[in-house]
Amino acid sequence: MFAHDGIAYDKVTQQRWFTAGQNRQATIGLFHPSPFLVQKTNPLAQNIASLGDAKRLIRQQLRTALSEIGINIVKESSNKPLWKLLAQLDKKSGSSEWTVHCWWNLHHSVSSTDSADTGMGQLLKDWESAGSEPIHEVSHSQFEELANHALNSPGVIVGRALLRHWDDAVTSEGFKSTLNASWLGLRNYLDQRWF
Repeated sequence: MFAHDGIAYDKVTQQRWFTAGQNRQATIGLFHPSPFLVQKTNPLAQNIASLGDAKRLIRQQLRTALSEIGINIVKESSNKPLWKLLAQLDKKSGSSEWTVHCWWNLHHSVSSTDSADTGMGQLLKDWESAGSEPIHEVSHSQFEELANHALNSPGVIVGRALLRHWDDAVTSEGFKSTLNASWLGLRNYLDQRWF
């Protein structure tokens, strides 16, 4: 069954897909419980009847939230990877200092025990560097990608679920625990080949 993938059957369950290795910045973005997206988007804020309704609501909420922090949606702009946009939104919305601090703390706690995540330090340096770049606009295609991320990414979903029951889930006081739930909990669970 897996011969065409070049993976021996007995190795399938040992394969890790969501590691923080070289050039895996998107993995950080995928499991990042972005305080901006968690606090500003909520598909359950209104009574919705379909996935299409949830998508429309997220777009509306995100459009308003971006406008509030001075980011315009334009037809065309230089496209950048989503993870860079997330780092820039953290900075623009004022959460970058403590989110990056929590990511570094997490890195230090796992780097000695998880050899698959040894590249995390470089990914975090890249994240910090991207966050230092100013952001004033996003293209329409970036906006759509960001809206999709706000609705579907594991990190935002974990953050939003915790925020429903815990007001500090994505504040400087609680972000560390939310990040741990996303990175150490959900990521490891989803990283199992068969779950």
